[in-house]
Amino acid sequence: PSMVFEASALGLPPFRAKEAAGCDSLHDIYKLAWSAQGETFFDDWQFINKSETRGAEWYLNKSEAFFEGVVHASSAGAILRVGEQVQPFKRRSVMLHSAQAWRPDVGFIVAMKYKHVPYGP
Repeated sequence: PSMVFEASALGLPPFRAKEAAGCDSLHDIYKLAWSAQGETFFDDWQFINKSETRGAEWYLNKSEAFFEGVVHASSAGAILRVGEQVQPFKRRSVMLHSAQAWRPDVGFIVAMKYKHVPYGP
């Protein structure tokens, strides 16, 4: 079987992924291409401080985010937390973008491990 994917957001034409014979998946061999972990977790992320939604966030750049304690990285892992209220209805936060890009037609897998995920109002 094969599947057709649209990747217009990446500026790529539609592509057809063919299933590898006998493995019940599109790809059976993966290798680590990039990792973000420990003290260097935030090194390869872009801190975007422009809001596209004009919502309740006040995005910080990298140095501000570390100074305000919104992000922290150590050998035990990385922490992203909500910041203090800075204006009515605005809180300090971060928007992270990876400089990495992957082509789904080549195949990729993302694995993340969470120790805590915030919840509630």
